[in-house]
Amino acid sequence: LASVDLATPRFRAWIRDMAAAFPPGHPQQHLFGARFHGNERDAWYNASQISWMVDGRGAVLVDDIFKLEELQQHWPTLQRRVCSLRGVPYADGGLRKNPSTHAHYSRYYDDQTRRIVAQYMQADIDRFGYTFEQQQGGG
Repeated sequence: LASVDLATPRFRAWIRDMAAAFPPGHPQQHLFGARFHGNERDAWYNASQISWMVDGRGAVLVDDIFKLEELQQHWPTLQRRVCSLRGVPYADGGLRKNPSTHAHYSRYYDDQTRRIVAQYMQADIDRFGYTFEQQQGGG
């Protein structure tokens, strides 16, 4: 939806509906936020970022984890380790891969939906040190 005022209540309702359908501890809790991502059959997948990097017992399967928001600072390391990236500059000429316009993500949440998402994504919050940002100026 193009309008934040229209999208916000729908997004909040979706979060609440997913939490009601797949509450924490539910055998299909992994479907919260994971629907249509191709992981509906894997109960160990819990829609968190870290779940993509661990096995069914929770053991981390990768040597390094680079957060997308820190990709530029890690780019030289990736260029050294991934031969197809050698000589490829980080900048893509300023082209946006997703040119949609939208408000800062914090506008779409209220206290209840922030708590719900934090409950489901606690593993990522703890592992990566995430915090919920609040855009200055309210919009």
